[in-house]
Amino acid sequence: MNSKLIYTCLIISIVLMLSGCQNNTNELTYRNTKKEVTEVTNENETNVVDKTVNIKKMKFTEKQKEEAASVKSSMSFAKSCKEIDGLYNNSEYIIEGEVENTFFTVLYGEPYTVMELKVNEKFKGSVNTNDKITVLLYGGYMTVEQLVENVGDKKFKELSVEERKNTLIEKKTTDSEYPKIGDKYILFLMDSNLVENAYDPVNDYECIFKSEGKDYIRNFPTDEKIAKFSTQNVIKNNVSLSSEELEKYCITMNK
Repeated sequence: MNSKLIYTCLIISIVLMLSGCQNNTNELTYRNTKKEVTEVTNENETNVVDKTVNIKKMKFTEKQKEEAASVKSSMSFAKSCKEIDGLYNNSEYIIEGEVENTFFTVLYGEPYTVMELKVNEKFKGSVNTNDKITVLLYGGYMTVEQLVENVGDKKFKELSVEERKNTLIEKKTTDSEYPKIGDKYILFLMDSNLVENAYDPVNDYECIFKSEGKDYIRNFPTDEKIAKFSTQNVIKNNVSLSSEELEKYCITMNK
């Protein structure tokens, strides 16, 4: 076993020991990143309201990301959103949107993926069609240095300052690909507990449906035990959802 592999295994074991089980983020406080709302109008977009917020962007090289120590995180949820009733009742906002920008950030010692989306359709809540909003997804990259700032350096004293700055840790709950510009999602959201004027999925992977062909698919962790068939026919096999079925359901619930 070479030294590089030993080094990577050491980083992973330390992060797993420090991380434990990732709780839902309901108790975190707001970060003041309020951005003035602006209205944009051009030939292609009418009454587009920019409600995105300013969040620090982390810049990493492709080589750094390829060599990152990968750690799978787990989540515990206060409310279940596996079924459509739970998704609807526990969400403040339900939208279908397209990614216009995405990047990584670190908040309160944890990595997040930032999505800036244009809302194409809203099914619930005060978010409007053509709003541009910021959504925070758990998971991404962070440096050992950033981890040390949160948990202390007791476990990392053998690493040099340079190694801490250049060594990345990747933390995710599923094997989903990171969002890309042009990707479309149906999201079940709440006001963010991390960044003021941004939005969080109510539950991590349970509330994130990515467009794949005609349907929107959510990706559970490989060890997540889910029923093969949902008790409601709006979500097929507990995984697949169409915007037409969701719209019909929301209309029924709003009567």
